Amino acid sequence: MSRPTTPCVAEDCAIPGRHATACEDHEACRGCLPRLAAAGIRLCDMHERIGREHLAALAGMHHELSLSSTLCASGTGEGPMPVGDAARQARSAIRAAMVTWTRIVHEEREVSLPADDITEIGVFLGRHWLWLCAHEDADQVWHDFDFAWHWAITLMHPNRLPSIECSCGDRVTMDITNDPDQVFTCPGCGSWGVLAWWRDREGLTSGPLTLTELPAWLWLHHGQEVTYEALRGWRDRGWLTESVEGPKPSARRTGRPAERFDPEAVALIALHRVGPGRARVTA
Repeated sequence: MSRPTTPCVAEDCAIPGRHATACEDHEACRGCLPRLAAAGIRLCDMHERIGREHLAALAGMHHELSLSSTLCASGTGEGPMPVGDAARQARSAIRAAMVTWTRIVHEEREVSLPADDITEIGVFLGRHWLWLCAHEDADQVWHDFDFAWHWAITLMHPNRLPSIECSCGDRVTMDITNDPDQVFTCPGCGSWGVLAWWRDREGLTSGPLTLTELPAWLWLHHGQEVTYEALRGWRDRGWLTESVEGPKPSARRTGRPAERFDPEAVALIALHRVGPGRARVTA
């Protein structure tokens, strides 16, 4: 059996560090050679898996976005997030994507429609997922569900402000403005200073960093506002390459070695996607 030779149609699918023949600047380009689609479908294995996982989560997200009492900033203890226009629009985007592709499956495959219930629609689409991945508009399938998922996850987990660890062990939150003289104070020991002082403070690491540590480093060193959620999405898409330098610290929640990444390499990817400093990336 011959190996598939069709490129993945998911937007921005590319192998880090690999370049298409037409690429004119290998140093500036993070990688532009797309992965190959898996056998029988038009998405690569990675995007098929991510899309399937996103689709499976959408019905639950649609429900959770309607429950203002349960929506909080993850891990920050900042209290409930009210359901506003953005949440209602995100729910509409989820439903529109799911209903649109349900109707296409119904019409083109001549199968019965599911009940008009978001959970039932999700189960229905899950059964036809590989067919959708092989559809002539598989690129739009990927875009619609990926867009809806990222919109929802950004609202469910509001942007985490960058923070760095003080020598006392507490964390200093960098609630950033454009004022270079803005002072940041440690809630634990009372140490205070402007951004440049904290940047140069002894003990601020410059080695491989975890996804949790990277947002503060990117801001402190390059003025790039990139959220944890955005970095996790880049990691899932294969845009971030895990560093092999030095021993890995263990993740607090799992006890397993934590993934670490070269911060300068991540900064180059952020520069490629959003330009130099002061640009906020949320997902």
